[in-house]
Amino acid sequence: MRSYKIILADDEHWIRSLMRSIVNWKKLGTEIVAETGDGATALALCRLKRPHILVSDVRMPGLNGLELIEKVRREMPEIQCIIISGYDEFEFARRALRLGALDYLLKPLESRQVEAVVRRAIGRLQGIQVEKKERRDLEAKVNKLQALLSGKGEARIPIVKPPAHADRRILRALIYLDDNLPRCPTLNEVAERCYLSPSYFSQKFKESMGLGFGEYLAKLRLRRAEQLMANPDLKCREIAELLGFSSQSYFSRFFKKARGCTPEEYRERTFC
Repeated sequence: MRSYKIILADDEHWIRSLMRSIVNWKKLGTEIVAETGDGATALALCRLKRPHILVSDVRMPGLNGLELIEKVRREMPEIQCIIISGYDEFEFARRALRLGALDYLLKPLESRQVEAVVRRAIGRLQGIQVEKKERRDLEAKVNKLQALLSGKGEARIPIVKPPAHADRRILRALIYLDDNLPRCPTLNEVAERCYLSPSYFSQKFKESMGLGFGEYLAKLRLRRAEQLMANPDLKCREIAELLGFSSQSYFSRFFKKARGCTPEEYRERTFC
């Protein structure tokens, strides 16, 4: 099991001692790797230890908690920062959250409260790892597809073969659509995955593929429907649900407009 590293920063020793004792850190899958009473040292420790979570007081000598998390988030954005304070000051809390702090906890601290926010931090960290893996997997597929288009490798070709000079971001979009079709991703979602604005992505997609995003998505759903119809155990109603159509009748109209026959007629003509 992975152990998540934590640094505590508070100028009151008894608070740090309380933090160590009120939570079963090992049971949470965490470990306090360092603690300090001033902000400048906390920043140096973060650079040295690269913790997953930083728990910091607002008021500390040298570098206060808000200045600390601002620097930490700028240099090490994946660190989850939790602010603690003995002052119920709205402006402090608002600025902390704007700077990227996960939460703003008031003293006296309670074990359940601390445990809950640490679990949230771990959840965020796990989400970041999943997203990184998905990104690596997607980039590997893009590399394979790009190699295939240049005649140097093997990969799954999207339903409409892109030109050899297609932008890597558009190749990424095609693979993402293939992998996530049952959810029927929106243009905005795919554009975000390609790190482009929706309007620019839409323009680049049409330039590369010779048809708009909506047209391509319709072709992709149609092709996938035809593939699923080869399975006699799947009813047309189930295929409609799998492909994200709101109803079987809408799926039938969509299919007939494209193929000139209903899904049932297509299946009987092709596979029976």
